[in-house]
Amino acid sequence: MPPFGHTTHLRIFIDPDLLQYEEVWAAAGTWHDVFGIEPHKLVEASEGLVTDLKRASAAAVPQAITAYQAAHDRRDV
Repeated sequence: MPPFGHTTHLRIFIDPDLLQYEEVWAAAGTWHDVFGIEPHKLVEASEGLVTDLKRASAAAVPQAITAYQAAHDRRDV
């Protein structure tokens, strides 16, 4: 699923390991909907929160969601 272009706002979480690459690829489910993008531009365009969920315990996920919401609320001001 692409991280932007939806009719409703989605919470986007981006793994910090992606930031080490010059380019990452995103797709929307078909061979015709694939694009390359610089990771920092993906974070900016998607308004995503860079957070390490793969190493987090299940208890850490709600904390990440709370941090995302707080960051998003600051942008709305």
